[in-house]
Amino acid sequence: MEPRIGSVNLVVDDVEAAAGFLTALGVALDPVPAEWADWAAHHRSAAAGGTGTPFGVDLDGRAFARWWGGLGAVPGCGVVVNVHVGEREEVDRLHRRGLGLGATELKAPHDAFWGARYSVLLAPGPLCVGVMSPRSPDRAGAAPPIGAFAAAGGTGDQSLAGPGSKR
Repeated sequence: MEPRIGSVNLVVDDVEAAAGFLTALGVALDPVPAEWADWAAHHRSAAAGGTGTPFGVDLDGRAFARWWGGLGAVPGCGVVVNVHVGEREEVDRLHRRGLGLGATELKAPHDAFWGARYSVLLAPGPLCVGVMSPRSPDRAGAAPPIGAFAAAGGTGDQSLAGPGSKR
């Protein structure tokens, strides 16, 4: 598979407000499974696309984006364009190529908890670019506890310290 843009992450200050606005406009977001209910304030997904070409859009809170993508110190990086590749090894190869083209590494290639191999680069522009392999259920791990990224500084995402959040 040739690399293609397969999804974007929209990094926002308030995931619940953004999700509420989109649903009020009639945009269908994916339902939050009961076991992920605590995550609704930090991450929501929607399938976009059609005509057999799925395209994913995720809403992520800033603190969570700092955790998964190293985006904390990157001004203007509220959108991450995810380039999807066909094999796990391609993530490392494309990441090295991006570095050779002058990008800065924000997150080295790693096996992410959702089962994909993933990395994040800050490309000229600036443009935040994630490189992601297909998900492999046998490579998926436990999601991080919400406190793992909330403790790193939840500025801009006050819901992290709210009642019911896991530490």
